[in-house]
Amino acid sequence: MMFKEITLYGKNFTQQEIINNVFKAIHYNLNGVNISLNYLSEIRSIISKESNLILSCPIDYPDGLSDSRHRQHQTITAIRKGANCIDLVVNPIYLVNEQKSIIYSDIETHSKICKENDVTLRVMLEYRHFDKEIYYDIIRVCKILKVKYIFPSTGNFADDYTDNLIMCKMINSVYKGAKVIANGNIWKKDQYDLIRKSGIYGIRLRGNYDFSFLFENDNLHGVYK
Repeated sequence: MMFKEITLYGKNFTQQEIINNVFKAIHYNLNGVNISLNYLSEIRSIISKESNLILSCPIDYPDGLSDSRHRQHQTITAIRKGANCIDLVVNPIYLVNEQKSIIYSDIETHSKICKENDVTLRVMLEYRHFDKEIYYDIIRVCKILKVKYIFPSTGNFADDYTDNLIMCKMINSVYKGAKVIANGNIWKKDQYDLIRKSGIYGIRLRGNYDFSFLFENDNLHGVYK
């Protein structure tokens, strides 16, 4: 079954809206929720320790422009507040300056921090900002460091779901062991069905949409609003 999670990251979500959506995610057996650092402690306090729900937090989102030490501090803080999954935005400054060794070191350090704390590391790329070869290079770095979970984009910009899906398949062609999560702008059943049938690992949806169509394929009932 496809991995499914929702993102509740954004300035328009109130704390109560986030709490309500987290409970709905649990009720409908979704795999994860993505929230900002501000709400981690509160959400962690209401989730059962026995729950398998992935509670992820984006690091240096959406631009990834902070220096490595600041990014590491964000990651450590997120883990201390209860995140069991870290979504690291790749720093584009190192890409445009062809400083691949710094990118490698940055991702490697975050990987070590996550492993030491039994936390999953996922990497967020941004396919519209770089040419294909640079994009390939970052995927190869993830492969060398055995970072399996990859998003093709940050999801912060208007992102056509078909373009996003094409990049997901491209990532898998370069890194066959990658677990790629589509995060384009998806809000209709036919869009979801196309991604589900593509065979990629997972999908991230925005928590402010009605996703009742999610449950039709999995024999679940109810309306996710």
